[in-house]
This record gives sequence, C-alpha cells and structure tokens, in this order.
Amino acid sequence: MRLPDYDYTQSGGNFVTFYTQGWVHLLGQIDSGEMLINDLGRIVQQTWLGLPYHYAGIELGEYIVMPNHFHGIVFINGVIRTRTRTKTSVLVGAGLKPVSTNEFNIQELSETNYSSHSLSEVIRA
Repeated sequence: MRLPDYDYTQSGGNFVTFYTQGWVHLLGQIDSGEMLINDLGRIVQQTWLGLPYHYAGIELGEYIVMPNHFHGIVFINGVIRTRTRTKTSVLVGAGLKPVSTNEFNIQELSETNYSSHSLSEVIRA
C-alpha cells in the first residue's frame, strides 16, 4: 500500500512486504515451528542485507524471510557515513551502478548530508 502524495524520500522508517507470485512457497519452509531458508530465500536475505552498501543514507531494521513472503523495515536517514580513502575516490550512494573497485585505505568515519534515495528506488533494487 502506498500513501497518496507522501514523499517517500523523506527521513523515516518504512515497513515493506514482498510476496512471491501466487503465494508459492519459494523461499523455504517451516519445520517444527522454525523457518528453514532455502537458496532462493538466502538470495533474498543477502540482497536485503546488501542494500546499505549500494544506497548510502539507509539503515535496515528487523526483517524476516518466510516461505512465500518477506517483511523488513528500512530507514531513510538523509545522512550518510563515509570513510576517507587515501588511494582512490570511490563513489558513495551510487545505488547498484558500477563504481571503482581500486584498493583504498580507510582513515576516518565522517558524516555528510545528502539528498536521500527514494524508498521506491531502494525497493526496486
């Protein structure tokens, strides 16, 4: 459900849910009350956990992979934490676009304000 006229780039927490088509159990199964994630479920989990590496300015809250759906909380912060690099300049917040993979040395952690990615852009990824 999307709220009409709501600015999904503003800072705040968002609860998101994804369902498999036809509610088919593609992501794992429940056995004795425990969720057993299969390979597809692990891909969903790894993709979710990787989002902050592609979209600076977001943080992830609690999440759960279920047999036919996924729930998660994503926070759009509007503040990014960057590290100073000594050998190369790496783009931060490039989304899923390619960036330089040259080696670099991390020197310090700093905060920078920037324009947030929209929730829809993050979810698209």
